[in-house]
Amino acid sequence: MSLIVKGFDDPKGLVCESCGSSRVKRIISQVNFTLPGGGGAQQDDGYYRDPRNIGVKAEQMLKKAGVEPSDDFKSKLDNVRSDPGNFLKNYKS
Repeated sequence: MSLIVKGFDDPKGLVCESCGSSRVKRIISQVNFTLPGGGGAQQDDGYYRDPRNIGVKAEQMLKKAGVEPSDDFKSKLDNVRSDPGNFLKNYKS
């Protein structure tokens, strides 16, 4: 039997639902995470300050999915990369 327990602290009072034993063993499961920039070495602050890197992850995800970005997407990405401050100031959701 398995029981999912979130957090780092050992929970108090756990018992096996099948046999009622309190002799349970905690096993750490696999962790799923994504590094900034899509993996590999962690990027430094300069990477995130460079506007040419805006949308790189989105482009990678589209390519992986076999989707060609629309002209509208490409245009908006070019606009935000060329002047991120102005794009954010004029952005309307």
